[in-house]
Amino acid sequence: MKEKKNKKHRKLKVRYLVYLFLIMVFSGLAVLYYFKMPVKNIYIKGNSIASDYDILLSSNLKDYPRLFKYSTKNIKKEILKNPIINNVKVKKCITGKIVIEVSENKFLFFDRNTNLVVLSHNVKISPDSKYEALIPTLINYVPNDIYLDFVTDFDRIKPSIISMISEIEYKPLYSGENIIDAKRFLLRMNDGNEVYINTVNIEQLNNYPSFYASLEDKKGVLNLDSSTKENFLFKPF
Repeated sequence: MKEKKNKKHRKLKVRYLVYLFLIMVFSGLAVLYYFKMPVKNIYIKGNSIASDYDILLSSNLKDYPRLFKYSTKNIKKEILKNPIINNVKVKKCITGKIVIEVSENKFLFFDRNTNLVVLSHNVKISPDSKYEALIPTLINYVPNDIYLDFVTDFDRIKPSIISMISEIEYKPLYSGENIIDAKRFLLRMNDGNEVYINTVNIEQLNNYPSFYASLEDKKGVLNLDSSTKENFLFKPF
C-alpha cells in the first residue's frame, strides 16, 4: 500500500515538473517573441509644423525596428535634437504600437540681421519658405538685452496674431536726444495698420482683433504701448 502511494506521489511530482517545464518554455518563447516583435504602428500627435516624416526620421523608427531595440528615453532624446520640438512623450504598447506626442516651439519671427528664424526660448533655425510665410520679419538691429526680452515677451502672443504681422521694427521713443521708451517696437500689420507696442504692454496685441473691429475699417496707427483693453489711441493715416 505504501509503495503504491509512493508511486502515485512520484507520478504527480513528475507531472508537476513536466507542467512547470512546459510553462517555463512557453513563457520563454512568449518573452522571446515579445522582445523580437517589430514595431507595427507609429502614431505621431501634436505636430503642426514639423512633419511626421522628420519626426519619424529623427526617432530612428523609420524602418520599423524591433519594439525594444530603442528605449523610450533614447527615442525622446533623438527627437529633441530637432530644434522645432520642445517636448516629447513616447509610449510603447505590447501590441507593437508606439505613440509619440510632441509639443513644438512657437515660430516668432525671421531676423533679417542674422538671416535666421527665431523660435520660443530664442531657438534659432535656418530659414525655410514654408516657415517664413507664417511669421513677421524683424528688419533692423535690436540691442541684445532688449532683444532677449522681446523674444521672451513676444512668445506670449498667440500664433494667430503673430501671423497678422508682416514686419517688426525696433523704434525706441525719443524726446529730443533722450530715450523715453527703449523697449518700443513698431509693427506693420498685414491689414495695412501700424501698431506701436513695447515689451511691458506686449500682451495687448492679443486683443488686436477687437481693437481692429472697433475701427470700422479705418486705417492708421494704433498706440498700444501704454494702452488698456478698454482704452487705446488711434491716429488715422
